[in-house]
Amino acid sequence: MYAIGILNKKVPIHLYYGKKIKENEIPLPDKCRAFSPYFECESGETYSCDNLKQEFSFYGYGDLRATALRVLDLKSGSDVTNYTFKKANIFSGRKELSGLPFAEAECETLELVCEDKVTRSELRLYYTVFYETDVISRYFTLENKSETDLKILKAMSISLDLPTADYDLISLRGRYP
Repeated sequence: MYAIGILNKKVPIHLYYGKKIKENEIPLPDKCRAFSPYFECESGETYSCDNLKQEFSFYGYGDLRATALRVLDLKSGSDVTNYTFKKANIFSGRKELSGLPFAEAECETLELVCEDKVTRSELRLYYTVFYETDVISRYFTLENKSETDLKILKAMSISLDLPTADYDLISLRGRYP
C-alpha cells in the first residue's frame, strides 16, 4: 500500500508505504519541530518542508535536506522553486517515455501535476501500479511553460523520505556493461 496526501491543498506528501492497512490507520504528517521556515495550514497547524516526508523535494523553499530537483532561471539567476499541487489524474496504462524502456503489463497510473508560478514550469509526478506483480513505478517529467530559459542543475530519479527504521541498504557500485 502506498498512501499520498496533499497537505494544505499544496504539498504532495508521503504518508505510508508498506503492508495493506485500513485508511484510518494511515499516519498523519509530523508537526513543525524545526528551526526552518514553516507554513500554517487552514487548520492552524504549522508544518515545515524541512521535516515533511515529501513526495518530491526541490531546492530553496525551506527544505534544507538534499533535494531531488534544482532548476536555475537563467534570466533572474534564481534557483528557488516552489512546486505546488495543481491537479491529479488517473488513467489506464502508462505514459510512454520516448527512448526509454518500460514494462508492458496491465497497469494504472496516478499523475500529480505541480507548478512553480515564478518559473512557470510544471512538474508531473507519475505513479504506475502493476497489479499482477505488486509493483509501483515512479517517474517524473518537467516542462518549461515560459519563454525564459531554465537550466536543470539537479534531477534525481526518485525522492523517497522514509520513517526511521532498521533498514538494510544494498548498493551496487561500479561500471556495468
